[in-house]
Amino acid sequence: MKITKKDLAMYKEAQEIKTATCNITQARLRQTKYGYYRWKASGLSVSKYLYIADNEEKLFKNDLERRKKDEYSEFDRKAYKSPRT
Repeated sequence: MKITKKDLAMYKEAQEIKTATCNITQARLRQTKYGYYRWKASGLSVSKYLYIADNEEKLFKNDLERRKKDEYSEFDRKAYKSPRT
């Protein structure tokens, strides 16, 4: 199965949905990464969405490493700027 950067971006955007409202019961539903409303919002086919969800760690590995690197460098900058007594 071919996963493009656009597919990953669509999946990532759908992961920002935290809750959804059921049209029938009006209940607020928390969404997991496999949540129905997240899948619908992503616009991806079921098979692509589930493949990305199952392999999220592998597919977003570079993104996670970059975030960790940015967090550490931000921490280092704060430590460097803080006055020491």
